Amino acid sequence: MSQDNDVMQLLGRIDGKLDQVIETAKEHRDDDKRRFSDVYKKLGEHETAIAQARGAKGAILWIVGAGAAVISALVSWLAKQQ
Repeated sequence: MSQDNDVMQLLGRIDGKLDQVIETAKEHRDDDKRRFSDVYKKLGEHETAIAQARGAKGAILWIVGAGAAVISALVSWLAKQQ
């Protein structure tokens, strides 16, 4: 009978440890959900900023290209004048 009591006591300890591990895992998952929602929110903000930067880059390239074309035409015109 003594061995049965020891076995039951050990099983109770194991059961308690498993309950503790399960609770810790639940807390960890809840923390992860909260953190990942924050990360996804920030990623969305970054996507918006990146899209704006790409649009600005395109506008700048168009302006620089047009300026280069005008300067090239002006230099060509001046070269023909001399």
